[in-house]
Amino acid sequence: MEKIWKQRVCILWLISILQLGAGSTAVSAETKMIIDCTGGLSSGGDTTVFSGFADYFQKVGATGLAYVVGPCPGFSIDGGDRLTLVGPAEIDGNVKIMNSQGVYFLNMAFTQSPADGLTIEGSYVYLGYSVSTRNQGNGVSVDKASHVLVRGGDYSYNAGWAGGFHVSGHSLLEIDSPDPVTIRGNTQTGIWATQSDLTINGSTVISDSEKGPGIYLVGGSRAQIGNSTGTPNRIEKNSNGGIQVLENSELSLWVCCSNSANVITRNGKFGVLAGFHSQVTLSGADIYENSGPGVDVNTGSQLDFFPGSQNRIDANGYQMPNPSPGVRVSGNSQAWLRGGEISNDSGPLGAGNQSPSMYVGLNSSVDFAGVKLGSAAGTSSVNSNGISCDFTSIASSDVPLNLGTGCILGGRLH
Repeated sequence: MEKIWKQRVCILWLISILQLGAGSTAVSAETKMIIDCTGGLSSGGDTTVFSGFADYFQKVGATGLAYVVGPCPGFSIDGGDRLTLVGPAEIDGNVKIMNSQGVYFLNMAFTQSPADGLTIEGSYVYLGYSVSTRNQGNGVSVDKASHVLVRGGDYSYNAGWAGGFHVSGHSLLEIDSPDPVTIRGNTQTGIWATQSDLTINGSTVISDSEKGPGIYLVGGSRAQIGNSTGTPNRIEKNSNGGIQVLENSELSLWVCCSNSANVITRNGKFGVLAGFHSQVTLSGADIYENSGPGVDVNTGSQLDFFPGSQNRIDANGYQMPNPSPGVRVSGNSQAWLRGGEISNDSGPLGAGNQSPSMYVGLNSSVDFAGVKLGSAAGTSSVNSNGISCDFTSIASSDVPLNLGTGCILGGRLH
């Protein structure tokens, strides 16, 4: 009940703000406007009823505040300006928004579309406590320098080639919500971003993606995934990995104000993978019990443990028959690690899982200090359970490395 009350307060507050800024319409500002797709309501008193979205847009334009009674068929908006549509109502079919500066959906459901649930191009769109589920395309496609802000809602079980969200064309997807956002069970990925930006601030679960990783970043995309709301993000149970970062893309996982770390767990293949000259910064990440390496950095990519933050990479490789390290750095890649834990001291580890804690190979390098490698890694010096190299790679540490590690001992990076 408390969550429902908070959602209603948020919606009523936003409606009041939008009413103050709404543009002129063909009806009185005091009139309550209703879009009734069922045909069961009629106008009277201070209420004006429209037979559908086409009727409303013809008489009022793509502006103002309207309450929606559904189910309604899909529709298009071109040139919307401070338009607010309030449910609860179901939209069956694709909704396309183009060249619009301020379209606000509150408590709306987009479903059963033969294409995407929502297609957004060159627009600013707010999705408040709405859902886009069970569409044959993506839940939401964002393109052409659009900005989409999500607060609360469910974007699950979509069958498109990208998944829950597809973000492209220098667009921004911003998930900033004190209430849960669920992105679950999409056929491909939870979020696919190319040449675009992604920000997530707490309370978001991305899970059970069937064919792709939970999040897929390519084409120089950038993602900031953090927690300042108190409820951590969870990337879990995605069959082909947690977060994949490729093609000069960047990922930062962070926390603020003593909140819980981001959780990446029980994903297939890897927790986080960076490749093809990409970069990952961890500043508050708990990565454990993934089928492959916790973090895999390859093909000229970089990994950074941000100084003073707490990161834990533990118990990865738990379903694999072959050894799987906590962190793997290979293919002319680098890792700069300060603090945190990369060990096999806790978790339901089977034989050979996550051993060694770190593996460095193929002309790569790692510089680490203050990193907990676990009791099996040795005390006075680090052994091959703590770190193992392939005799082509360099390791620098604040504690001695014994010869059994196979690492070329290098100077410190500052």
